[in-house]
Amino acid sequence: MTKPIHILGALTGAALIAASGIAHAASKPAPVVNYRILRDTTLIQVHKNGSYTKTVTRIVQPLTTEGVQSSAQIAVAYPANFATAKVLYAYTETKSGKKLNVVPSAIFDQSAHSALTAPFLSDGKIQSLIFPAVHPGDVLHIKYQLTFAHPYLPGLYAAALVLSPSIPIKQATLTLTVPAGMHAFAKTRGPWIVKQSRQSVTITGSYDGAIFPPMGSAAITQYAPMAVVTTSDDWNDLAHAYSKAAHSALTLTQAIKTVAHTAAQGATGAVAVQNIYRWMQQNIQTISVNYQSAGFIPPAASETLAKKLGDSNASATLLCALLQAENIKAVPALISQSPRFVPYPGVDPFAFSHFIVYVPAYKLYLDPRYRHAAADTIPIMDSGRPVLLTGSIAKLTKTPGPDLKTVQYDITDTMKLARSGELSGNSHQIAQGWRAAEKRAVLGDKVGRRLINAAETSFYQQGNFGTISNFQINHRDDLNKPIAVTYDFKKFGVLDGGSKGAMLIPSDHLIAGALAPFIDQSKRAVPTVTKPQRIQYTLHLQLPISMSPEFMPESVNVNTPIGDYAVNYTIKNHVLTVKKSLALKSFVVNPADYHYLHTLAIKALQNSHKVLLLKKSKLSS
Repeated sequence: MTKPIHILGALTGAALIAASGIAHAASKPAPVVNYRILRDTTLIQVHKNGSYTKTVTRIVQPLTTEGVQSSAQIAVAYPANFATAKVLYAYTETKSGKKLNVVPSAIFDQSAHSALTAPFLSDGKIQSLIFPAVHPGDVLHIKYQLTFAHPYLPGLYAAALVLSPSIPIKQATLTLTVPAGMHAFAKTRGPWIVKQSRQSVTITGSYDGAIFPPMGSAAITQYAPMAVVTTSDDWNDLAHAYSKAAHSALTLTQAIKTVAHTAAQGATGAVAVQNIYRWMQQNIQTISVNYQSAGFIPPAASETLAKKLGDSNASATLLCALLQAENIKAVPALISQSPRFVPYPGVDPFAFSHFIVYVPAYKLYLDPRYRHAAADTIPIMDSGRPVLLTGSIAKLTKTPGPDLKTVQYDITDTMKLARSGELSGNSHQIAQGWRAAEKRAVLGDKVGRRLINAAETSFYQQGNFGTISNFQINHRDDLNKPIAVTYDFKKFGVLDGGSKGAMLIPSDHLIAGALAPFIDQSKRAVPTVTKPQRIQYTLHLQLPISMSPEFMPESVNVNTPIGDYAVNYTIKNHVLTVKKSLALKSFVVNPADYHYLHTLAIKALQNSHKVLLLKKSKLSS
């Protein structure tokens, strides 16, 4: 099936330019360019009555079969409640110069996914078209126009353009023209040609891309050449525009006041915040919508309360209303959950794709989407990111990252090795902060069956033969406390026979798993994303009296600017103790520092497969 390219019909720049256009060749390490963009032109004209038109002209050349599959079908998304879409022309230009028009029957209108699953939240539409008879080397031409009755947010017009490092583009142009009385701005990052007057700005760029961002890379909006054309150079204007659009949705009805009083459970202050937040997590389901097709204006808080369902914008509005009903000031905040930790170069509503709540009195960021996060815990997907506070405290700031003084995950395994080769013991695991939220999410059902299944799957996938049993879960529902999980296990056949016994030293897989994406490559050309955290693992292995190590593995201690890794091996009274720790300090590792991350990954991998060679006495033979 042909996979369409989605071109969102908002003011943001061409999504095609930001999509991945390369794949790895089967026999070469270098990437293969699947298609290239010969020209991409976006013209945005703002009219005196506040409406605007966006006219896009694009010329694309697929170079491979994969390029044909990804570029021969295009989907233009737009909010049908205040915008319309029209294809002005579209055709395939064959290598022989023949022009094959897209026939009307190959242009389809359909509802966006969010409009089907939650029509009360979105009226998004998608206009799709399929180019005829496309082969590698042909050239695809399209021109379409979107007409908007008004901007997404009052008085604010903006568009962004990103040049992907993986897609060659000969020329990309973005123009914003506004009527007298308005001002157009151009804000850029990277090499751009800018032509600017008070009422019109044009940015032009090109990129000879050939880099395939590997797994764990930052979003291209973190580092790639990027430009924004906008009618404001102050993020507070965006915050105030959203507040104006959302003001009526925050109306406090009697139903909201009643629920807020019940949810607070008689508490005030920070405890009331925790209780109301917990009520939201347990009673309001949050679903995802695309704000480029749904718009930014939330439904009334009372409507979300009645339906018990909403997107993040609706949920944030309801949570703010419930808190305000108990005289606790709270404001919606706009954030993006993509792996981007720097602001856009300029003011653009679509720098954000998610909503959370900020409570200034206690400096709390609350996200009702995450049902297992404590009020003082920021989910990792919301951490360390640019966030725009709205209301009377309008400000672009950044959410805090995890507290690195806290050990997010602490595992202690206590085991006993029998001469028969049976290994028995228990594992005690404590998770705090965002790791606790993730751990609780795995629990899923009332008896924790999902967690048991996950533990069993991990146990057997590691090549173990044996059993695990006696699960105990402490503080599962008390989000203000670390969650603790304990279980017993037995492993069979861990020792080789002969005069000497050899066994793999039991190892955690959490540290190695956190670093696994960074093992294959020793160098990277783009920023890499990690999850700041501290993990500790301790193993106490009781050896048979009749056995002792032939030699001990060497301890390791690696300290780098981006993180630290250590493992220490000791033996006393026939007890082998292994202590491992990992500390990752930041979300983004720049290419110049990536070798530190690779070094940590290699050390963790090496020490997850250490062999212990044991001497056997005659009594044990």
